[in-house]
Amino acid sequence: MKLTIDQPNVPSRFHQVYEYPLFSLPLRGSFPSGHALRTSFLCVTAAVILGRQFPQYGRTLGLAFGICALALGFTRLYLGVHWASDVGAGLLLGSALGLIVAPQLADRLSPRRPASLGSRSPSPQPSGRPSPP
Repeated sequence: MKLTIDQPNVPSRFHQVYEYPLFSLPLRGSFPSGHALRTSFLCVTAAVILGRQFPQYGRTLGLAFGICALALGFTRLYLGVHWASDVGAGLLLGSALGLIVAPQLADRLSPRRPASLGSRSPSPQPSGRPSPP
């Protein structure tokens, strides 16, 4: 997204250039905040997974992880490395991705009951007929 949306950045001292062996990638834009995106994704994913494991603490976990993500977003603004729109978009995008991924991940992580092959219960017989020996 940073390559397609060229939002005016914060001061030039915060511009980033990633140097790779064959090329360099200058990122002049700051939209969306990668820190906010990753943090909100992690917090939403953790809240959903832990909320399914411990349903009695679901709201408390959601609130705690939400405060954590918002606190990180505030630090990006306080340090002056992002605009509010950058942080807001990062938080929204990361949360949306977390809500898409976390339920499937929680289903995979939940313990499954092993199906015992030999313990099938007999199907009920119609009334009036004796069951076969």
